[in-house]
Amino acid sequence: MEELSHKSPLLAPPASEALKTQVHTKREHTDARVFLLDHEGETLIIKRLSRTRFLRLRRWLSRWIYRRLDPRAETPTPAPRSEQAHEVNRLLQLAAAGVKVPRVIGVGDDWVAMSHVGEPIEKQLAEAAPEVRWQTLEALTLDLAQFHQRGCWHGGAQIRNVTQQPDGFYRFDFEEDLDRELPLSALQAIDVLMFFSSLMKVKTDADVAPQIERLRGLLVLYQQAAPNPKVLALTEKGAGWLKTILPVLKHMPRQGGKERLRVLVLLGLFLPRP
Repeated sequence: MEELSHKSPLLAPPASEALKTQVHTKREHTDARVFLLDHEGETLIIKRLSRTRFLRLRRWLSRWIYRRLDPRAETPTPAPRSEQAHEVNRLLQLAAAGVKVPRVIGVGDDWVAMSHVGEPIEKQLAEAAPEVRWQTLEALTLDLAQFHQRGCWHGGAQIRNVTQQPDGFYRFDFEEDLDRELPLSALQAIDVLMFFSSLMKVKTDADVAPQIERLRGLLVLYQQAAPNPKVLALTEKGAGWLKTILPVLKHMPRQGGKERLRVLVLLGLFLPRP
């Protein structure tokens, strides 16, 4: 299946003059990079397009890590580029492929206006009963597997970047452009690691052990729905590489303990049992 990011870029609609005026006025009173705006009876998300710092360093680092995980690494085919922001291109391509993402309303000089698709599901799960949470997490796991089976990747697959509407799950935040450096299998492996790492923040059981077993069940569910040996092998190697940061986390004064626990759980999920 052709990777969506390697399709020719689509053209985004320019923002109307009325919308430009509203955005300009709003930005005079806020420094927020992302904010809500009511425009012609519709709530929009206005997002300043990324000017990622240290972009070349991040690309080089991602390529360096991948080469060490897989010395026989395949070289990705460069994706077509345009003057449009990477995130805008991805939103348009995914929408054209039938993936549920925010609709691009219009693009300004350094911002994009998108339809508002609701609050992140992370907030909804915090208020739900434990069994409802697990049912939702199972549905999210299957949704990610189906997304990958269509030849897609997210780049920000944490559940904070997913919302739920009556017609299904919506994904947002597609700033990462690692497809310039990594093949689809590596991009999807990163998605899996990020997704399961974010699930550990969802409190579902009083004890850690039952929660880990349920997470292991979700991983099996993903593997059955998206049986890609290359992706699964890379997730194991990626989890093994995380061992190298455990000593560093010991010395983090605040969040180090929690992050260390999350890494240890990831190792238990993805590395083969002795």
